[in-house]
Amino acid sequence: MQLKGVHSSAACVRSPSCLDLSRSLDLVAYAANHSVALVSLNNIERGVFSFLHGHTKKITALKFLKSGSSHAQSDIGFITTSADSTARIWTPTSDPSTWNSITLQGHSDTVTCVGVARGRDLGSDDVCWIVTGSVDATLRIWKFTKSTNSVECAQIIKLTGLPLSLAITFLPNSYIPVILAGLSNSKLTLYIYNITKSGFIQSLALPGHTDWITSIDVATFTSTPDSRNLGFDDGDLLISTGSQDKFIRIWKISDVTKSQTVPANQESNGSGGLTQELLDSLLDAEGKEGGVQLSTKAHLVSVNTSDDEIRNYTVMFDALLLGHEDWVHSVHFQPAFINEGEKTYTQPLQLLSASADKSLLIWTPDTENNGVWNTLVRLGEIGGTNTLGFMGASFAPNESEVEATWFVAYGYNGAVSVWKEKKEEKEKEGWIYIPKFEPKVGLSGHFEGVENLEWDPSGEYLLTVSLDQTARIIAPWRRQKDGNVVITWHEICRPQIHGYDIHCVAFVNKYMYVCGSDEKVLRVFQAPQNFLKSLENLTGQKEEQIADLPIAATVPALGLSNKTVNMDDLKNAGEAHDFRNLASYTTAVSTPAAVLEAIKQPPFEAHLLQNTLWPEINKL
Repeated sequence: MQLKGVHSSAACVRSPSCLDLSRSLDLVAYAANHSVALVSLNNIERGVFSFLHGHTKKITALKFLKSGSSHAQSDIGFITTSADSTARIWTPTSDPSTWNSITLQGHSDTVTCVGVARGRDLGSDDVCWIVTGSVDATLRIWKFTKSTNSVECAQIIKLTGLPLSLAITFLPNSYIPVILAGLSNSKLTLYIYNITKSGFIQSLALPGHTDWITSIDVATFTSTPDSRNLGFDDGDLLISTGSQDKFIRIWKISDVTKSQTVPANQESNGSGGLTQELLDSLLDAEGKEGGVQLSTKAHLVSVNTSDDEIRNYTVMFDALLLGHEDWVHSVHFQPAFINEGEKTYTQPLQLLSASADKSLLIWTPDTENNGVWNTLVRLGEIGGTNTLGFMGASFAPNESEVEATWFVAYGYNGAVSVWKEKKEEKEKEGWIYIPKFEPKVGLSGHFEGVENLEWDPSGEYLLTVSLDQTARIIAPWRRQKDGNVVITWHEICRPQIHGYDIHCVAFVNKYMYVCGSDEKVLRVFQAPQNFLKSLENLTGQKEEQIADLPIAATVPALGLSNKTVNMDDLKNAGEAHDFRNLASYTTAVSTPAAVLEAIKQPPFEAHLLQNTLWPEINKL
């Protein structure tokens, strides 16, 4: 007898930076409590194919590790941080389900965030810089050597606040690493590597945000014929920061000496637009390790790139992006188009942001109006679902702009959503083409412990209940694909969204079950008509026709019981709905059409939350 797993599921941890994508490894990896869930990037519908275990407490961040420079970049593994005070580096083996791991120990409290090298030039092909931040108010800088699969702690930096977000990159035209840290003082702090002292020192603390910085991302600007009016030079570093103050800020680091080095004992004629007199006065003012503010937007930093060379860099605030109405949890630049065959590295200027206001925004600068950043696309959820927005989102890597843009996002309840561009439906508005996106089948799962599960009497679908106060039905989706029958398992219904932890469940018959929760009351639920039709569409099995079944169910405002919805209720829904009453947006049933609709593919998270409840017919 041979056993084969056909379905695994778990929700993503509700923290920023807990999901990342890799094209070279064909992976979507996300944190699922204290484990890592692995999904094929090219076959997300298949779901989780493996879990990696190692941490003993909840994972707090996850990022892929890159090595190489320019077109030769590739992912070599990923790193996770955890509340168990450790971080782990995971590297692949010949078996996709088996990974090697190295434990990074040293922190004395929860490791909250991690930064890995990003940008066009990542220094050595064999060494990866990593920085971890912890509640113990320290940063630890690590050097991971790929060839020996070993890691060492290179430096410990003590902080006066707590680290909330981190990133590492390299200064333009050099291999000098710089750490970007969002601390609890709401400032973007730069730690630049000092060759003389063989370590990182704090160089700047940039004010601007008025609340905690929750996410930092970095990209290297690559010039194209369309980017002449943006005010960037090839090689400039672009830094995006998202904050709980609802704003996104774009920063720029430029090499003002360009490609010319400045020997320490000589003067330079290459000032990058600054006169030698002004450079001299600024350098005198900045001191050995600090920076001086040129204006409200610019800082000058002088860096020793070798024993006898100095480069001057300006760090500037470039743009303020306003569009979200709640905390910004995540910002992510679209990955560079890397074509190994043509040996090209092109950085597209698109930024994806995720917010607690239930929206995902794609930003891009206006190439005709001095690089003003505008919202290109707004996506997300609409309605009174009991979610608290999106916790993170990441673009999928593409080889070129010819490929359709798509991205993966995850919400407060841990559901993973996918949006893909419809290339044939672009519309031109003024200076740019506006892409059209459509949602694709994503992933879902319980975000707290599963307490009980039960097969229905016919063995056609599985019902699970959890401490996340939901009951969920998992069933097969049978369809034709490329001439073959494909079967994958998905959550197709969420019959109960309760106010208490649910502990036990049992079927009365195929379309009726009873469950018990912390309230010490047994509740009996019966399947509505739309569930039977949807189950038939998805499984391809003819379902029994039962008379007098309710159409659907809804939960009244401040209520716990799923109330029956009949046809007469739907006819009167439009007249009774008061758009001035905020409570009207919390009802589970949004429109009569949505209630009557029988799904033909696994439903999206918003549909599961609103339109798949079962009526409660009795209490015991």
